[in-house]
Amino acid sequence: MRPGFRSYLILRLRRIGKLFLPCLLVAVLLLTALGVLGFSIVRENGEAIQRSRIGIVGDPEDGILRMGMFALRNLDSSRFSVEFLQLEDEKEARNLLRSGSINGYVEIPADYFYDVYHGNVQPLIYYTAPGTQGLSVALTDEVISAVSELLSASEDVIYGAEQYAWDHGITLEQGSAGDLLAARLVEEILGREGLLQVQILGVGDGLSLPEYFLCAFLVMFLLLWGAAASPVFAGQDMELGRILKCGGVGPIRQILAEYLSYLVLMLGMILCLLLLAAAGIRMMGLDELMPGLPFLIRIIPAAAALSALQLLLYECASGMLQGVLLQFLLAAVMGYVCGCMYPIGFFPELLQRIGNLLPAGLARQYLSTGLTGMPGAALLGGLTAYVAGCLGAGMLIRRSRLAG
Repeated sequence: MRPGFRSYLILRLRRIGKLFLPCLLVAVLLLTALGVLGFSIVRENGEAIQRSRIGIVGDPEDGILRMGMFALRNLDSSRFSVEFLQLEDEKEARNLLRSGSINGYVEIPADYFYDVYHGNVQPLIYYTAPGTQGLSVALTDEVISAVSELLSASEDVIYGAEQYAWDHGITLEQGSAGDLLAARLVEEILGREGLLQVQILGVGDGLSLPEYFLCAFLVMFLLLWGAAASPVFAGQDMELGRILKCGGVGPIRQILAEYLSYLVLMLGMILCLLLLAAAGIRMMGLDELMPGLPFLIRIIPAAAALSALQLLLYECASGMLQGVLLQFLLAAVMGYVCGCMYPIGFFPELLQRIGNLLPAGLARQYLSTGLTGMPGAALLGGLTAYVAGCLGAGMLIRRSRLAG
């Protein structure tokens, strides 16, 4: 390194050292807020995925309905994924559905069991709101449809066997083949877990919901950090740049020194946060929640790419206020489009492609490879290209401003 570049880099690092503790405090507060938000999202959506709530509207005094509710709650295999609630009237069911307390409801007419007893099986209607559609609701709808078809087919078999015996003068006694057939059909209805096996592969990048939001919120934290790090760039003007240029430190070396010092601040801050998080996890006895070394190493390229982008935005801004606003705009827009606020798999395909090609999208995907074990060489190459592109653009802008 030339003396001028070395001196400027040391000057920047000294400035970073003075601002490190205040910046670390801001980072702790920011990461804590994102952590609480992420935990609430994972807990709420995890409970919604694991169990649906379905209302059954019917006469609470009906003995057959009470027996059926007892079977659904205690004997039927659906009790592990669906919670059935007995409701008195449809008005109550609609209110619960509008408030989001239940995923849907089924109304059982007053004479339904009388008709079933006489072989007249009418299909039950499952009511749900458009806003509650999802994987669990779709599976619940399929389960109700399957049960209805199984019930109808079973009754056809039972009544068909009884009619055949009646036509041929056969007397069906207790314990006969007819009763055994009916018992077998009921057993098949109550034990349908063999018909369907649900395996959740992940909400995005092959990750579970907690793993996905770990990567997404870490990238979101790095994006928001650009606005929190504004004191690092405060007080910079082109007069200092011109003085440095006269001393042999041109725009290329200026941008490179500022980038390296800013990257040192970001990586040092991340290291302190990881140590604090590791200490907290160990104190709570939750060592299994600590990510492995492959994931931690991948934070460095992600931070390098996003810090280069943030440096470019500050270089484009005409003042500190404008720079902070640009950082917030970048965090909001890129964080949303790149799937850092919501799983990217729920977006349209075109938006997914765009988001995955942006720096935050590449960073999120690259972090996920540290959890899945998938190769990430192409993603690392994309992040490296963004570092080079942002620094190159920043150098060109600095040269133009120094010349002006």
